[in-house]
Amino acid sequence: MNPELIAPAGNWPMLRAAIKAKADAVFFGVKQMNMRMTANNFELSELKKVVLECHKNKVKSYLTLNTIIYDNEIEKLKKILTEAKKAKIDAVIAWDFSVLKEANKLKIPIHLSTQASVSNYESAEYYHKKFNVESITLARELSLEQIKNIIKKIK
Repeated sequence: MNPELIAPAGNWPMLRAAIKAKADAVFFGVKQMNMRMTANNFELSELKKVVLECHKNKVKSYLTLNTIIYDNEIEKLKKILTEAKKAKIDAVIAWDFSVLKEANKLKIPIHLSTQASVSNYESAEYYHKKFNVESITLARELSLEQIKNIIKKIK
């Protein structure tokens, strides 16, 4: 996989700026269930329009659903992921098993969030095999040398 320049897009001006700056992809949330709660975020009803704007400009769109999901949020989660599937989102950024499970059921590609704290090859292999995760943002605590060793084992 080639490196990607990925920019946050918490609102329409940020999305347009990322596109204008030639980002390869943008990540954004809807008003619920993402770690960027202080950002403006998009309404769920805007999801399709956001993805269309990205794809029209050859930019990938990644929906962040990277918070802890509680039992009382499962139905809301399913609704968001169903809308994301309809909108043709390129991937979901997540780590909670309920999101991974539902995204797999809907065949939405998964990029594992740094919140999963993957810090070794065995964990990376597990997420890939169990949940078909195609991209992992490794734990922030890793040194460059540790990251290189994990990449070497993956290859």
